[in-house]
Amino acid sequence: MADIHGLVAGLAICPNVVTPAADIQMLECVIANLVGVPSAARRVVNNPLWIALGEMGVQGFLGDLITLTEEDIMNL
Repeated sequence: MADIHGLVAGLAICPNVVTPAADIQMLECVIANLVGVPSAARRVVNNPLWIALGEMGVQGFLGDLITLTEEDIMNL
């Protein structure tokens, strides 16, 4: 099981302010640790999950991923 507390503690963010860079970092950590797709696959742009997220406009965790509806997730 993923160590969520440890992952969040290791992020380079201030708890009161989430910058766009930190939002992207959180998305990459979630996809890498919970789904198992490394961040490197996003930069190579050949992973189907990262392609689908990009097509849906998902670029960050708090700004985009958590706002997806159940239907959006099923369409992935």
